[in-house]
Amino acid sequence: MYGLGAMYGKSDMSKQFIAHRVACIGWGVNEAPALYTMLRKVKVSDFIYIKSISIANKELIIKAVGVVVDDKIEDYSYGNGVNVIWLWTG
Repeated sequence: MYGLGAMYGKSDMSKQFIAHRVACIGWGVNEAPALYTMLRKVKVSDFIYIKSISIANKELIIKAVGVVVDDKIEDYSYGNGVNVIWLWTG
């Protein structure tokens, strides 16, 4: 199971990820090599979730949960990522 954030600066990309059935990294490979190392480990049938953290309340908030349906990393308009079927969006 993998978790990822969807904040690109001050923009929450959760709705775009869900609508376009993707989970993406908004940073380039040179800016976030550790994230790309993790993304290369994601495989078909792995679960992935969109998360947010409330600093004030020290809470982890889950925004959506899905399953990876294609683990080929592709360049989408939101960044590099994989195809996901979102099973739950809260």
